[in-house]
Amino acid sequence: MRQVVSYRFSLLIGSALGYVLGGSSRPLETLQTVLQQLLPTTDKIFAQNLSVVLKNQRLLGLLGFVLLFLASSVTFGSIRIALNIIFHVQKPPGFLKGKAKDYLVMLVATGLLILMIALASLLALAKRFG
Repeated sequence: MRQVVSYRFSLLIGSALGYVLGGSSRPLETLQTVLQQLLPTTDKIFAQNLSVVLKNQRLLGLLGFVLLFLASSVTFGSIRIALNIIFHVQKPPGFLKGKAKDYLVMLVATGLLILMIALASLLALAKRFG
């Protein structure tokens, strides 16, 4: 179990390095160096799997975004249903109206999160230069 968690975490680190550093070969080399030090027995298998993931990163990124979008809508739908039960809503909206509200709330929450990150970054810049 511990190896599975470290494997997934390493994939996350590799993906982040890929976006930060720009190319797909540079993060792979960096991650291979780290893996040789941390996990000397499994680094070759991991490097092979990681190279396959990095070759298909656009497709996997799109698939990950779609799955994240669907999982988020299920989460917000569950929250909506729970709140309907808690507040004894007599006639909840239909399926399509409910899903539309879920997506709307999800987009608003995403927008607020992006706004919060932008404001925190601007505040940090203002403190640094001001």
